[in-house]
Amino acid sequence: MPYDDGTIAFLAYDWYYAAPRGSQDGGWNALLNKIVTHAGTSEPANRAPVVTEIDAGTTNEDADPVTIDLLQTASDPDGDDLDTADVILSTYTGRTVDFEINNETDQLEIDPSQFNDLGAGDRETVTVSYKITDGHGGVVANSAKLVIEGRNDAPRPSTAVETTTGTEDMAVEGTLQPGMDIDRGDALSFVAGETPSVSGTVVIDETTGAYTFTPEEDFNGTASFSYAVSDGEARSAEKIVEIDIAALNDAPTDIDLDNAAVAESTRGATIGLLATTDVDLTREGDSHSYEITGLTDASGNVLAADDLFEIVNDTLKLKDSVALDFETNPFYRVEVASTDAAGAAYSETFEITVEDRPFGADWAAGFQSTTINDWYNPAWGGGFNATISYTVQEEDLVGSDVYAWDIAPNYTGTGTGTLTHGWMNGFNATASAGMDEEGDFVLSTDGQAFQRVLVAGDVLNFTVQVYGAGYDEDDFAFAFADVDQTASASSPTLEIDAAPTNSWGSGLSQNVAVRNTGTESVDDWTVELDVPDDIVFNLTGVWGATATKDADGDIVFEALGWNSSIGAGGAANFGFNASYDGGLALIFDDSDFAFV
Repeated sequence: MPYDDGTIAFLAYDWYYAAPRGSQDGGWNALLNKIVTHAGTSEPANRAPVVTEIDAGTTNEDADPVTIDLLQTASDPDGDDLDTADVILSTYTGRTVDFEINNETDQLEIDPSQFNDLGAGDRETVTVSYKITDGHGGVVANSAKLVIEGRNDAPRPSTAVETTTGTEDMAVEGTLQPGMDIDRGDALSFVAGETPSVSGTVVIDETTGAYTFTPEEDFNGTASFSYAVSDGEARSAEKIVEIDIAALNDAPTDIDLDNAAVAESTRGATIGLLATTDVDLTREGDSHSYEITGLTDASGNVLAADDLFEIVNDTLKLKDSVALDFETNPFYRVEVASTDAAGAAYSETFEITVEDRPFGADWAAGFQSTTINDWYNPAWGGGFNATISYTVQEEDLVGSDVYAWDIAPNYTGTGTGTLTHGWMNGFNATASAGMDEEGDFVLSTDGQAFQRVLVAGDVLNFTVQVYGAGYDEDDFAFAFADVDQTASASSPTLEIDAAPTNSWGSGLSQNVAVRNTGTESVDDWTVELDVPDDIVFNLTGVWGATATKDADGDIVFEALGWNSSIGAGGAANFGFNASYDGGLALIFDDSDFAFV
């Protein structure tokens, strides 16, 4: 074949191997080497590169990226520089395989993580098809094969948020969201997590994911449990399922009365404090009210429920006009109902014992005779000395202790009997004996320069002297009166000085001073805070006092031992922190506090 530049090309068919005519050595190469070319020079013909298929070995989906040198099995007889072209990757599954190739080095890189969907025991062969060129027209096809084996991948739980709701004391049923597994064909199951369940227990169906969560008894609030997804070899990270358990009102389960005895002949006597057992007591806003719902005497006779007893500030007591008699009825059975804020009630019957008093029927509790020296003779007269002991009763104290007191014998002897004198025995303080403004004889420490502090349980001993009659216990009605505490509790010399409230919308801090502007010491104090009815108010901290919430939601602050006494011109301080709901900014001033 002639060319314009004067050269001649000889082309042989691929199937023709005979030596051409004019050949001296019987070969094409020899003939071509003897062709006289343009300009009187001669060049050898280009020879194609020589290649063999590349076996790139085996890797797995979790291995590092694999690099294949596409020219590693290629050579060129003419020593030409080789290059690659038309690189195509394929698999028998037809998946698209991403790769990177360095055009300068002809190295191809494959990331096996593209095959994470292969399960354990699965494998897939990647075939790299490409051409090798020598830059002079020589082009040959070649391929490389890389086998990628699967490895088990842990499944994953659903990414959807899993929350639900339930009701106190009721099982909650639901179905877990399906898990995910990148490995093709893996069957997944559900398993309970190792993270402990909160406030309940859970049972999970491994196949379907159906679960039953049983909250703890009487629990309300946020409960939770954990689970994981398993493919039989590996399990996923754990996932938390939260359950909002709504409160369900529980009825009271018990009522306690801290004292069940009352002395006979004591009008309006306090018996004991009532307290209710209710699992809902910790729930904000739950409270209890008490009612006497039944009454029988010792003979089983049914009486009107409100005939003898009443409940005041959670305290069971006799009505003010009522005094019981042991000989008539040694006990009564009182049925008390406690009703919570939701209307659920519980009733309990208490047997109230009437204590027989071995002395005069009209003697107040705590008094008893110790020694009687009676020298009366109707023929010539005389009289008696009666030595009496009194044990200070808590119900006789207005506060926690007493300085000034009166003891009134209330002698009503018939005939010529007259109470003429009296004195204290072994009393290490000053007491007077004489007639009061009504003409009744009293022993008293009121107004004395030195007063001894008495508390419940202390014992006083005294003697009264009568002339003109013999001793008869029913002629006396001994009584004790706390005269200083009564004045202190209602003293106009005490003032409230409330500091400005530090309020921040949902909480506040308050300091209060109790000031004694009088000229005498105050021995005890109690202050009540009037909380607005539409405010939900909860104390979070108290200092300088104890604090209790009454049935109306108001707060009662009582002095501590170290600050109960306030000298003339002095002050006691207390304060509190609180959270509240129902108002934008809760502010208190002096008018919100009152002495109790």
